[in-house]
Amino acid sequence: MGKKKWCEKSVATEALKYNTRNEFKDNSSGAYGYALKYKILDSVSKHMVIMGNKYNRFIYKIIFPKINSIYIGLTYNFNERKNSHIKNSSNKNVKYLMSINEEHFWFCDKDITPENKVGIIEKTLIEDYKNNGWNVLNISSGGGLGGGYKWTKELVENEAKNYNNRGDFRIKSSGAYHFAQRHRILDDICKHMKSKWSLEVVKNVASNFSSRAEFARESCGAYHYALRNKILDEVCEHMN
Repeated sequence: MGKKKWCEKSVATEALKYNTRNEFKDNSSGAYGYALKYKILDSVSKHMVIMGNKYNRFIYKIIFPKINSIYIGLTYNFNERKNSHIKNSSNKNVKYLMSINEEHFWFCDKDITPENKVGIIEKTLIEDYKNNGWNVLNISSGGGLGGGYKWTKELVENEAKNYNNRGDFRIKSSGAYHFAQRHRILDDICKHMKSKWSLEVVKNVASNFSSRAEFARESCGAYHYALRNKILDEVCEHMN
């Protein structure tokens, strides 16, 4: 059986089978690749569950109406966070109320909030609820992005999808980037990313330097591209 030829219509139909972009990519890489290449991934993924990342979070609330209590939190994956609260919440107050089956309901924002706003909004919400007579269950006053990640291959793959180039990925999510480097999966998870470098461009940049040390120091992007693509010797032929 030959390789399937995708078109916009068949990719859109294929995408409907999956709930997240991760599932789409893992189970139908051909259709996913087509969607990336022809810039229709956003349109065919509209029905999918949106996941945040280390720097972009959802704000959610657990409301206990009978005792006028509330917990306000941040998450990149609401369903996963909800399950962790139910099974063994890291907040001792929520954990106790879950253990006695205190009546509660959940609310989660539909939109992701970026890091420069999400902590401030969380802190403001905590203060507002306190000022209005609510018993706020949060132990901290809010304002941070929460604890550090324990990266896994799946989480890193999902994180990488938020970036269009390696530079942004390395700067904005260094933990995930270095995990990928250490586990030698960086090239694989960055396949969808665009690169401003090419052999011709890197050669041109390298021609400005007289040594590899200077090249690496002054243009690390071009240097690492050359290193990664095994063209370093070729672009550095003129160097001492």
